[in-house]
Amino acid sequence: MSHNFYRNKVDSKTQPSRNHQSVPGPSIVDLQLHLLAVAAGLQCLMRFVFSINFVTSAAKQHFYQTS
Repeated sequence: MSHNFYRNKVDSKTQPSRNHQSVPGPSIVDLQLHLLAVAAGLQCLMRFVFSINFVTSAAKQHFYQTS
């Protein structure tokens, strides 16, 4: 309970100073970081899907050979 109250206090303190800064700077940086994170996530996802396809095709070939 007390930890949550402290966090709200800190948020209310840091919020106005962020608004006083030039708005485009942080938002552009956040956008770039977001795009980098999305790109990295997509890359991992594609690699994951590719490995799954590879494993399933290998399993199918193995299954067809044994049957």
